[in-house]
Amino acid sequence: MEILSRVGAVLVALAPLVAIIIAVLTLRQLKAQTNAAYKPQLVLEEFLAKIHGRSESEEVVFPADWIRISSDGASAIQPDLVFSKPQFPLFLHNVGLGAAVSASLEWSFDVKLYMAQVNERMLGIAESQRLDVLLREGIFIAQPANGISDFRARVFSLENDLTNRIHAILPTSQVPTAYVINMPGSYVILLAGYLHTMHLGNREHNFVLPYLDLLVRYEDIARNEHQIAFHIAAELTGDTGSTWLVRFDVSVKI
Repeated sequence: MEILSRVGAVLVALAPLVAIIIAVLTLRQLKAQTNAAYKPQLVLEEFLAKIHGRSESEEVVFPADWIRISSDGASAIQPDLVFSKPQFPLFLHNVGLGAAVSASLEWSFDVKLYMAQVNERMLGIAESQRLDVLLREGIFIAQPANGISDFRARVFSLENDLTNRIHAILPTSQVPTAYVINMPGSYVILLAGYLHTMHLGNREHNFVLPYLDLLVRYEDIARNEHQIAFHIAAELTGDTGSTWLVRFDVSVKI
């Protein structure tokens, strides 16, 4: 009887501690559920691009006019890459319930490899029609060998061209329009340079269009860190000689 009394006294003494432990575990579970409910979820939209050659003469046609065709068939003409910095938009959506804050965007692709391939494809092309691309101490330079029609030399610092920051990416439930981010100008130029060589008769069907990777690091409202990596594969699906249809497929890298 005395043993039972002691056991009962111990259980009574432990009851507040057990209650505290249960309360702490409950609060942690509620916090985890709240964080999960408001976790951002980023999605990069797939699309087609119709790229038109642009020229002042029949001899030189450079792929300067890019038209974005979205999945719903709508299109919007973008600034050409002859007179302005080549910027082609991608649409980033946050389909989660919480905002993604302090987002950093890091683009990557094998600049040297595709630069070398474009330059190799330019060999044998007349100097008046050739575009030369080079890399010097982190500076990407694209320039006409002898004045491609309307194309002005483009110079990019890859450090600035391949990085970007967004203060906050709000959920689509709060901001129905997507956040617009631009492809790196160096990538746009290399892809246009490749298509340019196709127009001039250098048509290697086994040539793979440059891929593009995007790593997005961000925090949720609870300051938990997250990241997601997108792989963007370009595929030529149509070619009339001066107009190209390029599909950009987006997948999430594991």
